[in-house]
Amino acid sequence: MAEQQNPRKGGEKQAWFIKLLVGAGCFVLLLALIWSPLFLLSSANPTLEPNYVTTASVRVLTSLYYLPLQFSFSLQCSPK
Repeated sequence: MAEQQNPRKGGEKQAWFIKLLVGAGCFVLLLALIWSPLFLLSSANPTLEPNYVTTASVRVLTSLYYLPLQFSFSLQCSPK
């Protein structure tokens, strides 16, 4: 069945334009597979809304000579 669909026999040369088309098609497909998720999830996506920072906090815990020290800082801001 496969021999009827493909007129070339094993070991025969393939035309250069067929090689070029198959190679270029595979290259474009590979680029699309790699770069499409990047563009879909990046900030270049026109449907993406920016996520503004509304709250930030830092907490540092240390233990110095068995005396636990704790510093805490919190900042809240509203988006413009």
